Amino acid sequence: IKETSIHIMDSRTAGIAQGLIVLETNAAIKNGTTIEHIKQTVANTSSKVKFIGFLNTLEYLRRSGRVSASQWLFASLIRTKPMLELSNGIVLPVGRPRTTKHAIRSMIERMKRQLGDSKCRIAIAHADNFSDASALYQEIDNNFNHEDMFITDFTPVIGAHTGPGLVGCAFFKYPQTT
Repeated sequence: IKETSIHIMDSRTAGIAQGLIVLETNAAIKNGTTIEHIKQTVANTSSKVKFIGFLNTLEYLRRSGRVSASQWLFASLIRTKPMLELSNGIVLPVGRPRTTKHAIRSMIERMKRQLGDSKCRIAIAHADNFSDASALYQEIDNNFNHEDMFITDFTPVIGAHTGPGLVGCAFFKYPQTT
């Protein structure tokens, strides 16, 4: 270990989106490439990977101070499932569907605009909500040219801030080959 060089890189993402970066980097390492190519793989994948997900409530984000009491109250009164997208280090609200079915449909529509028919990599994560994650898996499976899709749990750190019910997916488009 004394002679191992360590390279620190900012993925500008979190959770399952970081997992996809690690999987792509691992594939590059297994192919016996150079450290520069590995760093380029991390940088390229980090710039392409996106995360989109929806919450059952803003209550846990309110408790952690990540949303204001007025934002929480408004979302609670109209009973929405806030939808967020994380891309290149920026978290943006992208929708407020009222039902899980509409949330999943909205996620699929956003993903179609970004992925089209391209070959892609997708991973789904949930916070104690396997049934909705499975429904999302089915919709993605029916609509995208994906490789090695899987479902996993969110980390406890993410779950502590979002509470139970969070469902989301990370994805990126592979470069077009000619």
